[in-house]
Amino acid sequence: MQSLSVVNISNIESGDGATPGQVVTVTTSVDHNLTGGTPIKVRGINVADYNISTKVSNVIDDTRFQYSLEFVRPNLPAGSAGGLSSANGQVLVET
Repeated sequence: MQSLSVVNISNIESGDGATPGQVVTVTTSVDHNLTGGTPIKVRGINVADYNISTKVSNVIDDTRFQYSLEFVRPNLPAGSAGGLSSANGQVLVET
């Protein structure tokens, strides 16, 4: 098993990207090599609500996966149009 793996996030959005929801979709700049249930830490997102330790809930493809937020506040930015930025975003595999 490889040690700490860090992958840069190229896009992040919750819900449909306009209306926030519990399901967060993450797009990575390279293959993430994650599987469902993998413990991860999301960091560097400009909205603190998204920077959490959680588990991968669904793998869409090699560069997209999903995780869930426990709480979604009504005014949570859901996508880039709402001011959400993943410019410094990273996902780490936690052990």
